[in-house]
Amino acid sequence: MNLEHFWTIRHIRNNKVIWETINEPNTIANQGISLILNSFYRGGPVPTNFYVRLANYSPQITDTLATISSYEPTGNGYTPQILPASLLGYPTSTTDANGSTTTITSNTVTFTASGGNIGPVTLSYISTSADNSGKLISYLPLSITRTVLNGDSMEYFYTCQLN
Repeated sequence: MNLEHFWTIRHIRNNKVIWETINEPNTIANQGISLILNSFYRGGPVPTNFYVRLANYSPQITDTLATISSYEPTGNGYTPQILPASLLGYPTSTTDANGSTTTITSNTVTFTASGGNIGPVTLSYISTSADNSGKLISYLPLSITRTVLNGDSMEYFYTCQLN
């Protein structure tokens, strides 16, 4: 069994995509691995929501949410974006023709800068809380530093695949 996670990210300015990354594989953090195994195999708590978040940080697999969240932007329209752990957050599920790979895809969440810039940011990540009390599930270092200028948006969606 192989679990893979991918991000698609678009930076939009004046209704045009100025940068994007498509199906970029991310890293599942140690806290994420522990949560997945304990929830599925041991009946541990299952998150009701996930949060897509940004930071200016170079992560390690052993980092925790408390470590990364202190490098998160503040103000100018930035807030962690909720992604319900349900059909509302992950509405698409497909299985390939031979039944060996199932893929779920999230809704798109959007960060829009207003009243100033968001960033710089070098990292996208998913957590189980909007503050630093939850778990760090996974993360993706961006290929280049992004600053979301006033009026810009960054769109994110997340794909999980099990084969």
